Amino acid sequence: AFMDKERHLQAVAALLKLDEDAVQKAMCSRMITAGADVMNKPETLEKANQCRDALGKALYSKLFDYIVTCVNSALRLKQDTVTMQVSVLDIFGFEVFKEN
Repeated sequence: AFMDKERHLQAVAALLKLDEDAVQKAMCSRMITAGADVMNKPETLEKANQCRDALGKALYSKLFDYIVTCVNSALRLKQDTVTMQVSVLDIFGFEVFKEN
């Protein structure tokens, strides 16, 4: 597999502060180790797409948790007592609908 949308690759690499080639290599190939031998094998388009989707979900999850933590921290008083708390219900499965 390979990435044909250069602007998307550039955007992802810039936002994550990573090298474009490293992002492409990580998503489009895998490293196989057999004894002392190490080789890179290109992934299929399906596997590369699964990697892309897994990365997106992981980033979304971490960002969501971070935002909730920041909001909850901002709602605390200086004495570290909880005065208010924001809770968010994230219903599993909505991401698979064609329209949310």
